[in-house]
Amino acid sequence: MNFPPERKDIKWTRQSVRLYDGHVVPGIDPMERKYYWITGSPLEAGEENTDRWAIENDYVSIMPLRLDLTDKAELEKRKHNQ
Repeated sequence: MNFPPERKDIKWTRQSVRLYDGHVVPGIDPMERKYYWITGSPLEAGEENTDRWAIENDYVSIMPLRLDLTDKAELEKRKHNQ
């Protein structure tokens, strides 16, 4: 769920996939360890009915997620070629 500062309504959305200009900003944490903050500005507007579009248009975005990114078709193909 994503909440904009001002809300009109709630939208069920899909994930936005956009291009960013991409910047890597190096830093040092309080324990003097190096870290890299990846940041950037979007190069295009969010597509309608995506999470990014909803937030940009003052809607609460609810997007169902799943964590398994396995390419099941590729896995099956590789298993049969062993």
